[in-house]
Parts: sequence; structure tokens; C-alpha cells
Amino acid sequence: MTARLKVACRTETGPERRVNEDSFLFDADLQLLVVCDGMGGVCNGRPAAKVAMWTICEVLAKSSGEPSGHDLVRAMREAHQRIRRIEPLLPGVGVTATCLQLHENRDGLRLHVAQVGDTRLAKLTDAGLVTLTREHTVKGELMATGQPIPPEKRELFARLVTRALGSVPECCEIDVDTFEIAVGDRFVLTTDGAHRHVSPAAIVAHCQHHRQDMALAVSGIVEDAIKAEADDNVTACVFEVVNEGASTGVASMHPPNVSWLYAPQGPLQPVPAHWLAAGEPMARFQAFYAAVMDEAYRR
Repeated sequence: MTARLKVACRTETGPERRVNEDSFLFDADLQLLVVCDGMGGVCNGRPAAKVAMWTICEVLAKSSGEPSGHDLVRAMREAHQRIRRIEPLLPGVGVTATCLQLHENRDGLRLHVAQVGDTRLAKLTDAGLVTLTREHTVKGELMATGQPIPPEKRELFARLVTRALGSVPECCEIDVDTFEIAVGDRFVLTTDGAHRHVSPAAIVAHCQHHRQDMALAVSGIVEDAIKAEADDNVTACVFEVVNEGASTGVASMHPPNVSWLYAPQGPLQPVPAHWLAAGEPMARFQAFYAAVMDEAYRR
């Protein structure tokens, strides 16, 4: 590959939340960026987002042949299955996920994108931000069908997610698309805690002002959301298609050692019965949380 992604990301808990349920990972070898937003709080969304993120990366690392949108969908469906396995430990859990992968062949450069939820991918252009993904919220669904939205309901409808991995037994529909891109193209990826509180104009201004330092642009977006008293976790990523040699990973994959979850092959096993036995359910959860998060659970 002669082109690479140069990526900068930052995630913060935000002023209104107690824990950060957002997770991101960039794998430089795979040229893969994944952003997951867990739903359900410290006991649910936080570890589930990690499981989804690692699963997507793991499945794609084992893929053979040229990257494709189909591979991204397959990886997200596997993440859904694993989240369903941990649902007995994390009741009502759900995860939104956006993953994208750079692919280059003799026909040019392409960006494969798969999306479930309300994280937003946009391309920076001379005219401003051009949104590339559709947000799976009540507001987004109504806008897609041209239905009117009562002004007093816009904020509420923007927060109600209509699709999430693991939230129901059957995997939801996953949006997938492929975009033709070129060296020099820049993109912004934000969770709803960022783009609901920072205007497109402000995002563009940060990216233009810090053209040579994407980390500063990302920090500007995140800090703006925090100053606006964001009511959710805040995550922003800015990335650019560059010539070979400028790509570095911004997070590492360290899947937890939970044998019943990360089966080496074949169908995944259900949660062990003794984990669900009466007596010490909290202790079982704490063991799972520590394995996934690499830290002790704190109420």
C-alpha cells in the first residue's frame, strides 16, 4: 500500500457522565479505525464497547483477500453475537459502532465504511463538512423519510438511538458504503457527545486552524463540547489520507483472556452456568469487568 491513514483521536468522559463508555482503536497494519459507543453505564456500556471494538479488529485481522465492506459487516455481526453472549451479565446492553478501512488497488483508493448508531463520519471540503453516514436515531429516521420533526422534540429525538449491536437477539441492519478517495482527503469522525454540542462550522475552523497538527484540532473539538456542557461522553477523530510512512496506531488491541467469549473457532459458547448462579453474581461480574477493562470495577 502506498497510501496510509494519518489519525488523531481523543475521548473524554465529559462533564455530565461518571464513566466513559466510548472506545476507539486504530490498527495501522489493517488501516482500520473503529469507534464504539456503549450504552448502559459502567456495568454495561463500557466493557461491551471494548468487546465490540476488539472483536471487529480480530475478525478483520483474520480476513483473507482484499478488504471489503462485506468484511466490515461480517466483523460487526460477530461483535453483535459476542455482546449477546455477555448480555446475561450486562442486562440491556447495546453498542453503536462505526468502522472504516482504507483499501488501495490498481483502480485507486477506497474507504469502506460500516455503521450502526449515531456516530457521524464527515469529509472536510472547501464548502465545509459533507456528512457521509446516516445517523440511526429517531431524528435521523424521520429526516430520511422527509417527515416533520416538532421543534420541541428535536433534541430528544436526536438522542434516541434506533439501532445498536447486541440490543436485541437478531442483529440489526448495518449500513455499509464505499467511497472513492484521494491522497490529501481529510475526514472527521465524532460521537454524538461531540457533534450534538459543536457546530459543523466550529469543527471546520479547528481543522483549518490546526492543519498541520490534527491532535490540536481534535482537542479543540473535544474541549468545545466539554465547555458546552456535553451531556454524553465526547470522542473525536480527525484523519487524513497521506503518502506511505506517515501512519501510526493510536491504540493497541489487547483482547481479554475470557475463553468462553473469544472462542478460537466455531460457534461461541454461552456464558458459563456458574457465572449466573445465585450467591455471588456481583463477584462474577467483577471478574468479567476486570478481565475486559484491565482494572478493578468501582461503583
